[in-house]
Amino acid sequence: MSRQAWTHRQRVESELDAVRGRLRLRGPRFAFRELYRLLPETLEEDEHLLAVGDGSLEEQPHGNRAPGTYVVLTNRKLFGLDPGVQPLPLEAVRSVAAVEARDGGAFRVSALQRRDLLVRLADASIAEEMIAAFESPPPEQTPLDALERLGRLRDAGVLSKKEFQAKKAELLARL
Repeated sequence: MSRQAWTHRQRVESELDAVRGRLRLRGPRFAFRELYRLLPETLEEDEHLLAVGDGSLEEQPHGNRAPGTYVVLTNRKLFGLDPGVQPLPLEAVRSVAAVEARDGGAFRVSALQRRDLLVRLADASIAEEMIAAFESPPPEQTPLDALERLGRLRDAGVLSKKEFQAKKAELLARL
């Protein structure tokens, strides 16, 4: 393992340590070890863990479902460790709203050019933490950061080539 990969793994593990105490598990405790194994491989170098919850993801209405998974929110995307639902880039999120849940917490995420995503979590406080993270303003970006973000949206199919070109011209004019 390279030094850079080892440093990345250590950073992700320390971020996991920080959220571990707040996580209420429904499933077996050994499953949490899977997070330590999978997340360093899943997260990119510039991606940071914001929250993790034991729960499920479901595309609405009647779409793909990832039941009994860990729901992970980073500074770049929302995803479940179960591959049933595609990761949602945060740039594509239009709105987030809490919904009533019988137990735990839940919220609905509306996204550009995609079905809504229903997130159910075993712990209501983790759901509130994720909603708050969505509502916090993004850090200031340079035009080059914004261009990179738009490129990821285009590559993910959220923006058309025409929409990308229009925004690109607008951003380059600001340089």
